[in-house]
Amino acid sequence: MFSWFIQLDGYDWFEHPHGSALLIFLIGGWFIFSVYHLLLYLKNKNSLYLLYGLYLLAIIGYQLNFLRPEYFPYSNATIKFIKHNPVFFAEVSYLIYYLFAFKFLNIKSEFPRWHRYISIALLALATFCVLSLLIFLFNGNENLGNRLYHIFVIYILILSIITYIMFFKSRHPLRYYIIVGSLLLTFFSVFSLLYTIRLQQSGQAVEPAYLWLYSGYLLETILFALGLGHLQYFNEREKARAKNELILQLQKNDELQQKIEQELRADVSSLTRKSEEDKLENIRIRFEKEVSELKVEVLRSQMNPHFIFNSLNSIKRFIIDNEQENAVYYLNKFSKLIRKILASSMETEISLAEELETAEMYVNIENIRFHDDINYSCNVEQGISIETIRIPSLILQPF
Repeated sequence: MFSWFIQLDGYDWFEHPHGSALLIFLIGGWFIFSVYHLLLYLKNKNSLYLLYGLYLLAIIGYQLNFLRPEYFPYSNATIKFIKHNPVFFAEVSYLIYYLFAFKFLNIKSEFPRWHRYISIALLALATFCVLSLLIFLFNGNENLGNRLYHIFVIYILILSIITYIMFFKSRHPLRYYIIVGSLLLTFFSVFSLLYTIRLQQSGQAVEPAYLWLYSGYLLETILFALGLGHLQYFNEREKARAKNELILQLQKNDELQQKIEQELRADVSSLTRKSEEDKLENIRIRFEKEVSELKVEVLRSQMNPHFIFNSLNSIKRFIIDNEQENAVYYLNKFSKLIRKILASSMETEISLAEELETAEMYVNIENIRFHDDINYSCNVEQGISIETIRIPSLILQPF
């Protein structure tokens, strides 16, 4: 049975990977993987799925050149272009590979300076791909394209060495999916090339050497797909962890509120039996005041973390984008507001002037995050002494 399996369609898979059904099988598998990840992109809007799907399509475009005419007749002009221009698809596959790897490992935030340099190199690579395509369309000389491809290979070799250094230095927990997959493809590609040279020197057909190249492609695409799945699991786990922490915090707030209310009710019940009517009234007023203050504190504990996390994320984004001046400006504003909030939280009442100043600082910080889309003004009627009027602290900021 195994002999029949590897000699499907009358050809030995190992000796004739192009003439047998092996290449058809691989192209079909890559196409299914590509469609699946493109559909995932439409659902999740994650560009990693789009890049991986396009990378597989570029590999398919490169491999279609090796199909026998009986499997892939090419009378159509578009199909002729695909069959006779494999170099273009090989170049595009390298370009998409780098975009995918940089996005997967988040190279932009970890190595911003090198990312800028590599982006320029990738722009030159894209220009080279377009030029090679135009040369083929207007010249139709495959030999010229192949000679240009030799220059391309040297360029890719230098670029790969630089990017591999970044990959190994990356602290991304899933970096080894990219590193191992890339190294496997490189190893099998080099082995296939050396095997091709050996077969050419001995006057034999070079088709068996492609089996090793296909092995590298297959292992790399499988590892990349596993990496995408692991990354999706990793992201979902982080979301679940953050959600659980928020739920736990809210539960603690509720438990604290219930505990204090129970203690206050117990105090009220105890004092009711021992106190006179005027003392009971004072206790009832104190109880209502403390419950109101508790509700305000619970509201603050629920809202302040949300604001703080948003502000820290905005500062982090400025740092990632290398906007140091904006990051420092934002951080100064943010630290002043936090100090003022902490100071106000210790007071039951503050002046109306202090409360208006806190609210204005809060809106100014939010305006930095929303790119000055908030229109805000504070109008105080003449004759109102905002320095002497006392109000509950932080009564405006939660609203």
